[in-house]
Amino acid sequence: MTTTNNRQQDFIDVQDDFNRLLAQTQSLLIALTANDNFKSLKKDSLADALWLVMDRLDDIGKAYQQTVNIMAWRGFIIPSVTSEQGPD
Repeated sequence: MTTTNNRQQDFIDVQDDFNRLLAQTQSLLIALTANDNFKSLKKDSLADALWLVMDRLDDIGKAYQQTVNIMAWRGFIIPSVTSEQGPD
């Protein structure tokens, strides 16, 4: 029973991270694009905001891969599309 609970908790934790990162990225993009707000930003501020978007997209990719790894490791999907190791 504990193993099942740990598996469920692993999956829930990764999904929470994925959802948080996605919401942060969407919020930043909305803030930048609403009423063309990016036009009033200094170049450095805009560059920092775009760097943050790229950083969050990278984190989303990692969270997605971790989800795929967990699912493959648990036998939910075909392992050939993922690494043969357990979740990161």
